[in-house]
Amino acid sequence: MPLTEFRDFVVELQKMYCIKNENYFDELAAFLADNDWFGVTVQWKDKNMYVNPTEFADIMPAIKRHFDMAFLSEDKQRERLEEMLAEKDNNTFEKLKKFYETFDIPDDTRLQLNEFIFRYLKVDVCFVTDAGLKELVDVVCEDIPKYVGDAFTMFLAWVKEHYSVCYVNDYMLTKRISREDENEAYEQEDYLQLLYYLYCPSYIDDRHMYQKAAQSKNYADTWLYLALHFICALRDTDLVRIPHPRLEREPEDILKDIKRGTFTDKEAVKVIYSIIYPLRNSPLKPNKTKRYSSVPYIKFDVPESCEVHIGMLFAIAEAHRIIAGVSDNEPLIRVIKSYREISKNMGDEIGMLFIESDFKARRMNKAYMQSIFELTDTVSQNGDEFSTKGYMMAAFARSHKGSFGEFAHTTYRYLKDANMSGLTPEYVAKELFERGVLSFIPSMLLKMITGGGYNRLTVQNQTRLIKELGMSPGEIETAVKVSDSAFRKSAETAADIYRNTDRETVINVLHRMGNGEAVSKMRECGCLYSAFGKLCPYDDNHNCMNCDYEISSKSTIFLMASEFNRLNGLYKSAESLNEKEKCESMIVNIVMPAMNEILTCAGETYGSEAAQMLGEIIKESTAGED
Repeated sequence: MPLTEFRDFVVELQKMYCIKNENYFDELAAFLADNDWFGVTVQWKDKNMYVNPTEFADIMPAIKRHFDMAFLSEDKQRERLEEMLAEKDNNTFEKLKKFYETFDIPDDTRLQLNEFIFRYLKVDVCFVTDAGLKELVDVVCEDIPKYVGDAFTMFLAWVKEHYSVCYVNDYMLTKRISREDENEAYEQEDYLQLLYYLYCPSYIDDRHMYQKAAQSKNYADTWLYLALHFICALRDTDLVRIPHPRLEREPEDILKDIKRGTFTDKEAVKVIYSIIYPLRNSPLKPNKTKRYSSVPYIKFDVPESCEVHIGMLFAIAEAHRIIAGVSDNEPLIRVIKSYREISKNMGDEIGMLFIESDFKARRMNKAYMQSIFELTDTVSQNGDEFSTKGYMMAAFARSHKGSFGEFAHTTYRYLKDANMSGLTPEYVAKELFERGVLSFIPSMLLKMITGGGYNRLTVQNQTRLIKELGMSPGEIETAVKVSDSAFRKSAETAADIYRNTDRETVINVLHRMGNGEAVSKMRECGCLYSAFGKLCPYDDNHNCMNCDYEISSKSTIFLMASEFNRLNGLYKSAESLNEKEKCESMIVNIVMPAMNEILTCAGETYGSEAAQMLGEIIKESTAGED
């Protein structure tokens, strides 16, 4: 049977089973990803995900059961989960029932404990060894609330008391707040030092770290795992769910180029995009809190300054994995925490940071989230607007060329100055740059508040990309007119905002855009209204594309490329002239102007070479669709 685009397959499922859940696609994708797709083969083509519908026949009962439970009350969920536990391992379930009869465990705790045991306990509890329990307890510490972990260790102790078991040790969770050194954020000095070792170009080049990573899988895996904690605050159980990147060449050739220093920036950026795009297309909820409907999806944004660096690390790690013959179903990210492993894999200079205590993801995530705030002590004197993302620290490190002492001193001074003087245009420009905000209005506003004229931002080379996508002269002319009109309208909006808003407010609005606080109804873009702290004026709209107040970013380009492919496919398969004209109109009037805006701003923000690279990625994303 031919492959079907996954999104189209989900639409058919919704029709077949009369499913009216608006978030069904995202929730189904997250459920399948959590379960390694149950062995279903997923193929990527032109940045779209394809599946064979016949492979879903055997797993439809599991899918149906999962979504049936989502609409049940907690009591019904608990009953259904107990039935599933009994089907999976009746011996453990019978022990669990007796345990519940002995102890008064709250209903919510019981539900979460059942879910944990069903998901992670692979054999009868009596047959689990201490080695197996150590892995389970590690998951408990990272992945579930402490009160559920306490119930689990109580269950283990009760089973050991009443049955013959294979494990010898007793297990008990200490209070997470009782050992300050082991649970509080890393000291800023330690945090900055590790950041310097893992990100600073001069340190990396002087020690030939990329070459060492290309030589050793353990070196590469350790470096990647530690480095990710400086651009996101994900738990280990979520880090291991980051999808595999796509390599365009043989892994051996990639490692050879890394060793020679000839691996290109463009190739590294493509590797990053091959990870980010699936995460945008099939977003995942945090493993620890996914059962709650209001929990936002996992955020994995790589700041602009770090794209090449992180892309290289992912490329090296993936190349090693393929060469080593590790299954595609195994996570790429390896959790490497002990002093012994880190020191052995990356050397004593880095390993010595953990000689007193192994690496703790919880402490690092706290340090990541607190990094800016602890350095600035208090927020800006002008109010509470000075907040920023932890990944800005990694961006600072990538642009630093000196010693660690100079790096630490410069970072402290820079952030202290920001605290004393409030937000500055320079800092806000850096935030917009690192977040990849590529939209006319913020670009124009930034020029205005720095005394520049927005007339310098011009739409250039508009027809080049459109021609290369195979559009007709008439379509090109229409798309250019729409782009020019959008540019003029953005200029009018920006000028109106600047005339009627004080400078400080404009800076704060731009800061919210760069800090990811200008949320919209779509994950891939921001909202000008939201940046001003206002609600969307279009209550009935569920789509932000083509809205006058939509703020594009590099993430939006993935959405536009996907829409181009989807609409072009519908255009080719449409039987009626009316349907063809509808698809053509959306491409010409919405998709192409949005792409042009992003590329124009990319040229202004990152330079012509970066804009050209982004344009090439767009063309490759839409390859074969002309």
